[in-house]
Amino acid sequence: MHIYHDRLAIITPGGLPAGMKKEDLGHKSVPRNPLLFSMFYRMSLVEQIGSGIKRISDLCREDGVAEPDFEVSEYWFTVAFKRVVAPIQPENTEQVTPQVEKLISALKGDMRRDELFAAVGLKHRMHFISEALLEEKDVAPEKREDWKEVG
Repeated sequence: MHIYHDRLAIITPGGLPAGMKKEDLGHKSVPRNPLLFSMFYRMSLVEQIGSGIKRISDLCREDGVAEPDFEVSEYWFTVAFKRVVAPIQPENTEQVTPQVEKLISALKGDMRRDELFAAVGLKHRMHFISEALLEEKDVAPEKREDWKEVG
């Protein structure tokens, strides 16, 4: 799973099963491993063969979000859910702390946590949560402990 600023991508090794094409998604199903599917079906861990893609698309439409993009290659299968990136509203910008400004200015596209920490000069996750994101004076003492417990 890869989380980007504009999408969430779920990537699975292996292309589609033999006999499947991208156009077949949501209409036809060919289990990659019929024995495994049969076992999951008997355990009630799957509802119906070939219903997942259609259910995902239906749920996205019901929630008013874009349907996912499916990318198929010989070696990978990717489902990407688009994320609506809301613009910063002027009325909210006064609340941005200097720490958050530093964090935002350090962002360069998609970055891993260790890359971001290095860019803003941090080494420890707990320090990042308690010092870089929170101004201690703005957070009640009992809430500071809640934040620090987030693993």
